[in-house]
Amino acid sequence: MKCKICKREYKRSVCEYCVRKKIWKEIQENKVLNLLTPKISQDINKHNFNSDLMKLAIKNLKENRWIYIYGATGSKKTAYAAFTLLKWLELKYIENEFPTFQFINANDFERELKNTIKDKDMTDTDVIKKYATTEVLVFDDIGVDKSNEWVYSALYNLINYRYSYLKYRTILTSNLEIDQLSSKWKDTRITSRIIENSFFWGFGSTDYRK
Repeated sequence: MKCKICKREYKRSVCEYCVRKKIWKEIQENKVLNLLTPKISQDINKHNFNSDLMKLAIKNLKENRWIYIYGATGSKKTAYAAFTLLKWLELKYIENEFPTFQFINANDFERELKNTIKDKDMTDTDVIKKYATTEVLVFDDIGVDKSNEWVYSALYNLINYRYSYLKYRTILTSNLEIDQLSSKWKDTRITSRIIENSFFWGFGSTDYRK
């Protein structure tokens, strides 16, 4: 039987897809928002997101392409990345799938790596694995950190793992265009992997925080 609302085929007395969509809106969405920072959750609730851009973003995720969002500080990159993650998780939930996900800022990633120097129960390999193997990763502000060779190597290992195993969805944000990122790092090992399979999503210079 085909649902008159979502147009999907279903076999039960009611459309299970529509039921899960209702549960997502009433319960599950807030559970995800609570795992993000209060500021990101606030921005998601405050902004009106371009529906055509969101459809294009989801289309690229379905095709297992990465998304690289770049633009000036305050241009809503992080909010769009978080909202894209939210819509992807909603889509998967409706389809009765529950992908693992992580949302990490570049500076926080570097901080986690440095904490392993004192923490005997956690190694830098553990930190890399945590973000390399999650099914959906949002890595915010890539390139903003003043990373040393150790941190850069860790980031390379993370990106390379996700690049090598084609099943992972990856969303990156940066203040820098991809060629600027290569110039900053004076290295193309990471950026060449991003370029190969990414949808590039550029924002203007307007700072919406002002």
